[in-house]
Amino acid sequence: MIKILVNSPKGGVGKTTLATNIAIYLAQNQYKVWAFDLAQGEQMTTALKVTEFFNEEQKSNKINTSELDSIPKKFNKASNYDVLVADTDDYFEIIKDLADREISKGWKIIVPIIDEYNGLQRIPKEIGALCVSYMFAGKMDFDLKIVPNKISNLASITKIKKKLEEQGIEGFMSESYITDCKSEPPYYINEKNFYNEIRTLLKEVGVI
Repeated sequence: MIKILVNSPKGGVGKTTLATNIAIYLAQNQYKVWAFDLAQGEQMTTALKVTEFFNEEQKSNKINTSELDSIPKKFNKASNYDVLVADTDDYFEIIKDLADREISKGWKIIVPIIDEYNGLQRIPKEIGALCVSYMFAGKMDFDLKIVPNKISNLASITKIKKKLEEQGIEGFMSESYITDCKSEPPYYINEKNFYNEIRTLLKEVGVI
């Protein structure tokens, strides 16, 4: 089972929306998806339960809700699913978990980042510190992609890249980006551009 974790050490960057739509995209494309909601408020759980892919009538996909818990080390019956998609909040425990090799091994970490002052100060700094800790300890046991999110113009991508360069982690920046959608959240997957951008991101991280 492939494990995807959407996390960013800053609120409001679109973690839940991205995780929710990734889960829907994969389910739409016949993957058996295990959605794991670790974020406060259970927003991913609420959003997915009303879709045809995760409602109580279907048997292919499932949702677990463990609000503000740590990242589990093991997943029972993981072989029943193709992909696990975990949504998280911006609490420190997740970064702490990712620094633990026993927990982080094998995950594909997607870090959304937006062109916003506080986020550009905090996200590169904290993700950079995580990467540095692994560089000192040895090879990373997980895949990491920092993806520009809610992008309305290409100047924002340049600004984000510059901040990542300051922390020496520009190599983790995704080649793809997610545009700022105008429809009502959280379901953007029916917008053609968004659908294609999710597909490109998942190809880049080796999920599809």
